[in-house]
Amino acid sequence: SGRIAIGEAVGYDKEGNGNITTINVSMRLAAGADPINLSKASYTIDTDGTARVVNGKNDSNGPITFHQLQGLDQKPLILADQDDLMVVEFTLTTDGSSSTGISGIGPISEGDEITIIAQAPAGGSTYVALRAPRRINEGESYIIS
Repeated sequence: SGRIAIGEAVGYDKEGNGNITTINVSMRLAAGADPINLSKASYTIDTDGTARVVNGKNDSNGPITFHQLQGLDQKPLILADQDDLMVVEFTLTTDGSSSTGISGIGPISEGDEITIIAQAPAGGSTYVALRAPRRINEGESYIIS
């Protein structure tokens, strides 16, 4: 089985305008899953009826950045053990440019819904449906559930 387990999601208002512009999602191997290279996975982000698929290319300036949280000693972007935990950062575009975020997916406002689907290279997929809090204060972070 090649499935990614999606854990907690945290949204940040990095622009200080009362909208969530970055979402950090914790990911690990699903029970019984074979090792997965997160940089070769694809991710679908859907909000406001607009969906975009992005590849897992690690880019500190772009739509997806990986942050090693736990484990991952040998190969930094491969979830190989149940102890491995990676935070995948999705940057939502604020100017419509795919160089700064996921093209066509703008910041999340109060109460907006967002769906994230992680599809492993072997084909296994996992999704999570989230909702932004009813009140977003400028510059704050929130657990999105």
